[in-house]
Amino acid sequence: MTPRPLTLATVALCVAWVPAPPDPLADDPEVEAVERGPAIGEAELAPYFITSALKSALSELQAGRAEHALRFLPRRPADTPTRWLKALALKAAEHPKAARALFEQIALQGGPLVDRAMHMAALCAIDQGRATAAERLLAQVSLRYVDADQVLLERARQTIDLRVAGPRTAARVEEILQPILSGQIRADVAAAHLIAGDAQLAAGAKEKARSHWRAAWIEHPLSAAADTARDRERQLGPGGHIDQVLLVRRGEMLLDAHRNREALDQLARVMASEAVPATGAREGS
Repeated sequence: MTPRPLTLATVALCVAWVPAPPDPLADDPEVEAVERGPAIGEAELAPYFITSALKSALSELQAGRAEHALRFLPRRPADTPTRWLKALALKAAEHPKAARALFEQIALQGGPLVDRAMHMAALCAIDQGRATAAERLLAQVSLRYVDADQVLLERARQTIDLRVAGPRTAARVEEILQPILSGQIRADVAAAHLIAGDAQLAAGAKEKARSHWRAAWIEHPLSAAADTARDRERQLGPGGHIDQVLLVRRGEMLLDAHRNREALDQLARVMASEAVPATGAREGS
């Protein structure tokens, strides 16, 4: 997963941290739990990118010259804005260990940057190949975080990679993704169903996997994950009947998005299955 490029708007979008519920399956001695420290308010962030050095560093970073950006930054940044910018430059320059240390320092301070700092620290841990540490860090990010959906999707992927495939792992993945699947947070629901289906297939539960993948491509056809989900369901072979009403709604969503050829193809298939019920008894799509 690739983080969004840094802009001033990105910093402004950071939200205050709310403690996440305890995670009994995320224990890892490699990473200590984050303790809440003094909050960083907007007043402390006001000098962000004001000095010429910070402006130059930001300009170099946005131009894709992370190593050059580091030349404008102190070896040991003392304030949060400089520490944040250096952490981003270090990550972009492929120094994930040093970047992660700075992001974790920022997270320990609490305040409006804590969730983004925790997220970035987890991405650095992934770059380091420290998947267990990454999962532990991701588990501490609040659902109020502006990119909470990306955190949950990545956490689910890490869970699949870390744990032995089976019903418990599949159930854990679905539990992690529940805020997305239930609509609690805005997200690409199809992407969540795609991952949950992968976990269920790995556990040997083909029909549960099919259910997730069908939900992805039928109910969320505009998602980039929809076609992949549909292809994976097809690889399972023929399945049970699909409610034609759902397929009509799928066609309508495609039509609203001006994907006329796909919409007409879907609606034509529905009409054909209504004319010859036997042919629509299995997929109907």
